[in-house]
Amino acid sequence: MAWIFPLLLIGWPVLEIAAVITVAGWIGWAGAIGGILLSAVIGLSLLQREGLAAARDAQERMRRGDMPLDTLFDSTCRSIGALFLLIPGYLTDLVALPLLLPPLRRWLGRGLMVRVMGAATHTPFGTRSPFGSQGTSGRGPSGQGPSGWGPTVIDGDWQVVEDPEKPEHHDGPGAPHRPPSAPPRLS
Repeated sequence: MAWIFPLLLIGWPVLEIAAVITVAGWIGWAGAIGGILLSAVIGLSLLQREGLAAARDAQERMRRGDMPLDTLFDSTCRSIGALFLLIPGYLTDLVALPLLLPPLRRWLGRGLMVRVMGAATHTPFGTRSPFGSQGTSGRGPSGQGPSGWGPTVIDGDWQVVEDPEKPEHHDGPGAPHRPPSAPPRLS
């Protein structure tokens, strides 16, 4: 496994040079160099725009009480894609495409979520997700509520409403209300 990084470090530039030579054979050297420069300019503008937009979107969603995981994933993918566009070469531009196109990015996000949720481990005390949350087993994908994204909470207010038509009967102080026809209960 240690040999993969040196192989990529040497092999990737060789593949990029071969791709540039191939593209230059199709459209000429001026077009090939112009395409590399154009992709770098597009990557720089996307990177500048992405930083501010991602921060605003995440902040707005958190202000509304939402967890902006999809927003953070989208902005991270767009930022990494913009960085790949900045790197000179056509292969890095091909790597950037799935990160920049929304349908492909959603497909990548779904695949990543399936892998992350599949990494949840079952323990005798419940299900533990890779994010550290723990719940009881069998309630959702991560052992949490039905949606799998947190505990089930039912919040409500209650109020005692007396029927004005029924008279109140007490057998003494603090005794429960009973209809007049009900016999007294023995405890």
